[in-house]
Amino acid sequence: MFPTPSHHSANPAPADAYESPPASGLTIPEDSEEIKATARSLARAGRFDEAIRFWHAIEERDPFDPEPGRMIPALTLKKNRQIDTKNGDDKATGKGGPVAASASAAPPQSPDASPPPAKQPRTLVLTRRQQLEQEIAFHPQEEKNYLELAELHLAERRTYDAQRTLMKALEVSRDVAIVERLEDVNMLRAREQWKLAETLAAEQRSEETTAAVDKARQDCFQLELDVHRNRCVRHPDDKRLKYHLGMKLKQIGEYREALERLQAGLEFPDLRAAASLEIGEILQRHHQFPKALQCYRQAAQLAAGDDGLELQECRKRALYRAGVLATSMTLIDSARQYLAELVKMDPGYRDAQTRLDKLGEISDTF
Repeated sequence: MFPTPSHHSANPAPADAYESPPASGLTIPEDSEEIKATARSLARAGRFDEAIRFWHAIEERDPFDPEPGRMIPALTLKKNRQIDTKNGDDKATGKGGPVAASASAAPPQSPDASPPPAKQPRTLVLTRRQQLEQEIAFHPQEEKNYLELAELHLAERRTYDAQRTLMKALEVSRDVAIVERLEDVNMLRAREQWKLAETLAAEQRSEETTAAVDKARQDCFQLELDVHRNRCVRHPDDKRLKYHLGMKLKQIGEYREALERLQAGLEFPDLRAAASLEIGEILQRHHQFPKALQCYRQAAQLAAGDDGLELQECRKRALYRAGVLATSMTLIDSARQYLAELVKMDPGYRDAQTRLDKLGEISDTF
């Protein structure tokens, strides 16, 4: 907003004189667009430190706004160039302002006196993220800078910025490392959207929020399935990828196709227990009860003696499935054995204790 000229002024100031903000006492406005406008005005006036401060204010208010990430490194570079140019001009002309004048008036020093230390110009230290953004701006073909910047964004939980950075990387390279890292980030963001929809549905229970949760879940599953299919095509000999594709197929109910893929996991010691459990659940669904029970037993045995949380959970689930299935097959002694072992591991696991008590009642009647 321009100030109104005084009626006593003979020569009103031109409009250009009011483009720059006041020289001091700048406060951060409440409106983000006003902050940006002030930052741009400060930059045009060559007041780079103040402009950078205003862009940092935008960055704090909205971490997902991409503009501060571009403007701060650019203004820092201009500021450093301005300092270098000014120092070079002073040396070339011998101008040094009041300090130089006082130095010329001072009496000559004795030959033994040591000269005063040179005053070093102050430089602004950039964060690693800002350095990488600057490197990408000047050297857009360097793929490793995009990957490192994306990892920094992920470490700060800025998944949108990581996704955007990797999409920019794909414009200059189709390297498989970039493609698959972007796939990872896309799946991460899909899960975040699913979780966000669940949080909103818990706060605002309605048909719309419930439908939004269902859609976010389906979108997430479909994206993950597409990613794993593409990776299997990309790496046809990687059997671990086949196993993970089988898990995604089972997740969406494609059981027959999943069964073939899951069997690839039996070839890896660290996947064998989980693969046996997943295969057993599919076989039980298709009423192949003896084979399913055999898979549950195998999964529980393979996961035994391992302190890893994931395998311990696999073992508990396998024992529970075996106990329930053996009960339905009237294999009472086997069912009691599986459930008793499970209760010993985790007394509060689902309804294992209740089922075990009922098996005791059945035994008492005979």
